[in-house]
Amino acid sequence: MIMKGILSCIFLLIATVVFGQEQIRKSALKTTFLSWATGSIKLFYERSLSDMQTVECALGYIGVMHDGKENNPKGVLLRGGYKWNVLLRDIEEPLKGLYLKPELMFSTFRYDNKEKDKRERSTMLALIGEVGYQWVYKAFVVDFFWGIGPAFGKEADTWYEHGFMLFDFFGLECKNIACSSGVKVGWVF
Repeated sequence: MIMKGILSCIFLLIATVVFGQEQIRKSALKTTFLSWATGSIKLFYERSLSDMQTVECALGYIGVMHDGKENNPKGVLLRGGYKWNVLLRDIEEPLKGLYLKPELMFSTFRYDNKEKDKRERSTMLALIGEVGYQWVYKAFVVDFFWGIGPAFGKEADTWYEHGFMLFDFFGLECKNIACSSGVKVGWVF
């Protein structure tokens, strides 16, 4: 409950600052609301370095609400990437457009392994090649993305690492391939 109050205050403060500006906005603060339903919360910060390049980083807490698997995870995740815009963007909206991004993702958490009836640790690192489109409207930003790449470390028995999931599609399982997709929403300032 306290976390919701803190986040609400942060979002209201940012919204107040953003609506009062008429200059070129080069920064964004975003979150992925869908991750909240799977037991983690992520806060992303993006900054435009030029009209064609931005840098993005994220910090996340694993263990908010339930994760759908009822395995009580507790931990942290970190993400960082460098975006190259494929199509020339609007100079007045440097965060808008189609992009390619290599992203380094790290997650570490403890969880209840139901089969072994004990707590275990999962620590994974992934290097994801991501493609996405970021749309900016007034003070709001929506970022759609999808990526895939190699993963290293000790995986959770659910194959969900809270920043990405390991490849388990069409009956093919591969713990060394990580996938990431989602929608980020937030404010530009």
